Amino acid sequence: MDTHRHLWVLTGPHPWAKRTAHRLCPGALWLTSRSAPSQTTAPKHARTLLGTDHDAIVFDLHDGLDPDALGICLGTLRGGGALILLKPDHTPAPSARLAVPPYTADDVTQHLWERFARLLDQTPHTHLGPHDPSPPTPPPKPPPPPQGHTPRTEDQRLAIAALLDMAHHKRPAPLVLTADRGRGKSSALGLAAGQLLQQ
Repeated sequence: MDTHRHLWVLTGPHPWAKRTAHRLCPGALWLTSRSAPSQTTAPKHARTLLGTDHDAIVFDLHDGLDPDALGICLGTLRGGGALILLKPDHTPAPSARLAVPPYTADDVTQHLWERFARLLDQTPHTHLGPHDPSPPTPPPKPPPPPQGHTPRTEDQRLAIAALLDMAHHKRPAPLVLTADRGRGKSSALGLAAGQLLQQ
C-alpha cells in the first residue's frame, strides 16, 4: 500500500496552473488568496485546517510563500495523497507575514524563496509547465482509510503492544513513540486507547 505523499509542481502563468491543477485533482482543497474551483482556505487562515485531513491539496505560491501555512497543509495531507504547488515562473514578492518587529515588509528579502526553490529542485516531484507536450496524468488515488480496529503494519502492532504493556505496568513511565510522517503513530495511539477502554 503506497502511503508516500506525491508532490506535483506546476510552474507557469496562474490561469494555466489553476486549470491544470483542477484537471489533476478536481476535489482538492485549495490554499490560495485568489478564487478557486473548489473548497478554498486563504493561507492566513491555514490554522483552521488543524485536525482535518485531505487527500489532495493545491497550494498557490503566486502570492508568495507562507511557510507556516505550507507546513500546516502538509500536516493535513493523508498518506498517499497529493500536494500540488502552483509556482510562478518569476520570484514572487516576499510575504509581509515574514516581517518580525521591529522589521517591516520592506526589510524582508528573497532568501527564503531562494532556499525553498533550491530545496524543491532537490526533492523528488513531478514537474509540469505550460509547454509540456504530454497531457498531465492525475496523481494516484490515496489508499482508502483502514476499516475496523486492525493495525496496518507490524510497527503499529509493536507500538500498541508496548503502549498496553506500559499502561499495565506497576510503575508506568513515559513511552516515546517516534516514526516518520504518515506511518500511523496517531492510529496506533488511538487503537491502544480503544483497547484500554474495553478492558
